[in-house]
Amino acid sequence: MFRRLFLALLSFAFSLPGWACMPPTQGESAGFVRPDLGRLPKNALGVMFNPPGDRVSARDFQVSSAQDKRLLAVRVREFGKNIAWVRLELAGGFQPGASYTFRYLPRHGDWEYPDRMSVAIDDAIVSTDGPYALALEPRPRHRAIRVPTSSGECFAPSAAMVREFAHTVPPALAPYADALHYEDYLAPVAGRGPAAASLSDGWRSMPTLYERFRYSLGGEASKHYSMRNNAVVVACGVRAPLMRLSSSVTFPELDFREHRLPAVDIDMNRDVAGQCSQLDALLASLDPRAPETGLRELCRNYLFVMYPMSDLGMRGTQRAAFELDEWKRALSFFRGMSPTCTLTGLAHLWHTGRYRTDPPALHQLGTALGEGIGGADAPTAEAAIHALGYLVDQLPPRTVAGIARNLLAPVQPALVEALASDRPPRPDEVARLIVLGGRPTPALRRLLQDIVRRGAPATLQARAILAVESAR
Repeated sequence: MFRRLFLALLSFAFSLPGWACMPPTQGESAGFVRPDLGRLPKNALGVMFNPPGDRVSARDFQVSSAQDKRLLAVRVREFGKNIAWVRLELAGGFQPGASYTFRYLPRHGDWEYPDRMSVAIDDAIVSTDGPYALALEPRPRHRAIRVPTSSGECFAPSAAMVREFAHTVPPALAPYADALHYEDYLAPVAGRGPAAASLSDGWRSMPTLYERFRYSLGGEASKHYSMRNNAVVVACGVRAPLMRLSSSVTFPELDFREHRLPAVDIDMNRDVAGQCSQLDALLASLDPRAPETGLRELCRNYLFVMYPMSDLGMRGTQRAAFELDEWKRALSFFRGMSPTCTLTGLAHLWHTGRYRTDPPALHQLGTALGEGIGGADAPTAEAAIHALGYLVDQLPPRTVAGIARNLLAPVQPALVEALASDRPPRPDEVARLIVLGGRPTPALRRLLQDIVRRGAPATLQARAILAVESAR
């Protein structure tokens, strides 16, 4: 009992803006700045390190290898006062087939980067010479992306216009493409507008690079995008100036030559694919063969019950009751894209037969959803109604009538209220959902009749609902 209450309070706290995010402390910008290389060719010279303070010496480091039995001496290669990084090189070079671990020995405070790293050496010699280019997606698309928020959640999903691009590299470097260092630069074409914004504060008004901001809070915001496969993003509906994207590529572990790529111009307003509703943007970002991958990344702060921080330590009826309470909370308390994420998550679970559909549970979920829609502002209510229609469409055909009726009957009051407004959201969708919820109560039928009598904007839909009820 007390454990369930504690977990409920914990999940509720993480849903509130003031408690949801505690940005990590980055510490001093020092350490092994590229710790995840994994593998390097045998003609690589060393690994990159950002020193604490002004200088480091070879005595500050230790290198070990289980395969390379030589005396491993380290030297520090500096690149001039304009480049802070240094390269830690082995005096005798790397040995193919060996793995090496580099360690910084002196004690230190909090660092942004790790103080050790390991790398394996391939039996390959590569050159950084060859053709490089930017491969731009043919047109912008409406997608959902995770963006920084000022509400305390650190990151939250949002619909946006997205133009993806990738860096193509010489064939010899293809095995090391993820190990290369990419620098992208985005700015308006001369005379076309102000400087490009940062994603953390300006993406809603100006196109900006998506991946660049990942370092601002000390953690990754996306697993889909990287420095190699990046995107230009801007909020839906912004009339953005023509932008110019340029890029350079280096392989600093091998050499420090900067390879500049031909620049490309990007028009974020022309021929944009898809719709910018929350649902359309989210669905465009999910792989239909494995939607949970995208749901987990984009919506995880709204889908605590699908992706808990632990196994919750509960089984059987206790866990079932806790999960039902979590879904009810999520459906009755809307913020941001939460109704779209929550209903899309439920749609996936019901479509695959992985969550309960007993009438009492459906009634409780519908009651919570009615509260959420009834208490939401107009745009949020419209997003919830759109996602609810999608959920119904995803129900298995043999069960759709029963599930929809039990789920939607308690939502009918909020749906009829929405239909009666001066600007009803998605009136055709609302009418369909009302009909699927079964015969309205006498009080709701009187409200529908009043819509017709007043000649309100949704008169046609209200008349159609009443006609269906008369034929039943």
